[in-house]
Amino acid sequence: MTRILSVFALAALLSGLVGCGLRPVGPMAKVLPQPTPKPPPAPPVAKSDAAPPPAIVPTPTALVSPEAVTPENAHALAAKLTEELAADAERTKAPVTAEVSRLKAQR
Repeated sequence: MTRILSVFALAALLSGLVGCGLRPVGPMAKVLPQPTPKPPPAPPVAKSDAAPPPAIVPTPTALVSPEAVTPENAHALAAKLTEELAADAERTKAPVTAEVSRLKAQR
């Protein structure tokens, strides 16, 4: 009689564990999908009626034009052209895009 009572007690205990949230573990257990957490809501962005000002593009200087060059003043205008190129380089500040790749085995 005690054996039947212990079997019923064990069955009642196991049936009580069914809804408690225990999950099977091991190599043969099925992987249950986990609910994905919702991302937090984005903060509201203040909208302004005024558009941002347009970017100002620097214009190159024009100290020397091709029509002004003659054989007599070529050396003087070459010096002015050098100044013009230096001024343009300072104003535009172009990004450096050169990349050098070096292999670790070769130095």
